[in-house]
Amino acid sequence: MMLIGVLLSAVVVMKRSVQVHSKFHEQTAAMQEKDKQSPIVKTSNLQFSENSLLKSNDALDEYVSYIQQQRNNILQEMGGETSVFETMNFPSILPLKSLFMKKLLKQAPLNIVFTGTSVTAGHDNYFNQSYPSILSDILKPIFEKVSIDLSVSNVAMGNNPTVPYGYCTEAIAGDDVDIISWEQAMMCSKYTSLCIEIFMRNAFASAGKPLVLLLDAVPDLDNEKYLEKQKHHMFMHKDKNLMDVYKSTGVHSLLATEAVVGVAANPLFSHKRMMEDDKPFENPKSWHPGPHGHSFVANILAYNYLGVYEEVLQEIQTIVSEEATQSAAVANIYMRMSLYAGDTELPAPLWDIGNLADSPSTGCFTTFQPSKEEFSLQSLVNNTQIKDRRNDSERNLDALEQWSLQLWGTDIKAVEKALADQRGYRDFKFTLVGDQSTGPISFTFEQSQPGQILVCEPPYSWRGYPEGYGHLNESSVISIDGTPMELHSHKLGPCFLTNPVPSGSHSLSVQVSTLIRVGLTHIIFPN
Repeated sequence: MMLIGVLLSAVVVMKRSVQVHSKFHEQTAAMQEKDKQSPIVKTSNLQFSENSLLKSNDALDEYVSYIQQQRNNILQEMGGETSVFETMNFPSILPLKSLFMKKLLKQAPLNIVFTGTSVTAGHDNYFNQSYPSILSDILKPIFEKVSIDLSVSNVAMGNNPTVPYGYCTEAIAGDDVDIISWEQAMMCSKYTSLCIEIFMRNAFASAGKPLVLLLDAVPDLDNEKYLEKQKHHMFMHKDKNLMDVYKSTGVHSLLATEAVVGVAANPLFSHKRMMEDDKPFENPKSWHPGPHGHSFVANILAYNYLGVYEEVLQEIQTIVSEEATQSAAVANIYMRMSLYAGDTELPAPLWDIGNLADSPSTGCFTTFQPSKEEFSLQSLVNNTQIKDRRNDSERNLDALEQWSLQLWGTDIKAVEKALADQRGYRDFKFTLVGDQSTGPISFTFEQSQPGQILVCEPPYSWRGYPEGYGHLNESSVISIDGTPMELHSHKLGPCFLTNPVPSGSHSLSVQVSTLIRVGLTHIIFPN
């Protein structure tokens, strides 16, 4: 979708009369009251704050020109191929414009979080070569010029099933996110739109109600044959298009395969250059992009986000030049910010997603990293001491003395190698491990909504489970408040649903019932 000019052609900017200003006075007054900590400077031109760059139309002109130059630099880096940027899809650009207006007016931090798989985590490259890091390098100095503190976080994880991950957006990313990405298509197959819907609804339940960016971040020409099937699985359920249904929430998407297919004739975007060239480590996985592939994705995101941001600034320029007073201009911008904002209520789900995905929020407690400390699973333990073996790579299959927190067996060699190479990865599958000799482990939590509880173990690797380990549903008894539970496998990941339980305070225990070990990574409940 072409970005430049789409919205301004649909908005007729007019002189605001006193009557129009009065009409919106009530809805803007409360918002303006909150901004007194960042005072408006009283001059003939709109001021955003005392230390803002945007103190006049001349300053706005200079800043817009600077952004245009940055976009032109990206265009040149991409060989002048304008069509590559047009594959990014914004069903409605208004919520993103509202977000940028809000950040400019309040000079508030802008928080973008990238979730996903080993692709986003940057595996087979250095962590700082991943596309979120590159995007941060491009955008951060641009927003700093207007005192907006941009944070771009990469919380992706290798071999990362969408369940439990999709239920845990607040535990992973926090509750103050403005834009959050999803990149897990390779983990979902025909259920991709279900995976996306679980993630979107869980993210939207957090306080920040972030805009969701849906990503395929693998710019591989060899995947062209799968492109139409991928688009169908990602966006369609029966005859409904997920992007249309959730349009007003600000959802947007980029399929890197679609973008690279459109410029297939240009050697800059060959399979070899995007997926193989200049990878810094030996024996990389074929599905991991190299440094040029990561730059490709980052450049498309930056070019499009800056295009929307430029439109917002140009709209502000028009308002500033046409309004008679500063207060009228401020009121106009607040009014537009409010009108452009996305829906605060979600539409009915397309899939039968169950109580966990559609509860007001989800309590997700995990041992995995990255995650927020306040959502640590070990913090719920109420009956035993946990032995911390996170720095212990030893795979000792002798009987354990107590439940241990340690790196999952299938990841040990890869993590040791990444640490030795100083790759900078931040994803670690720490796991609570126990056997018969350790006795039961018990967790206490408060569940504010009735429903099923999800208990999860580490994901299966391509080679299966480590020797000497078994599955929770086969090798343990899970009880809630002393009652053994039937466990029902979740079709999207290594998790098991219990029987429904009422709201209230609960104690969940795990007792290993065989001679082999089990691993426990998540407890998730409707909250």
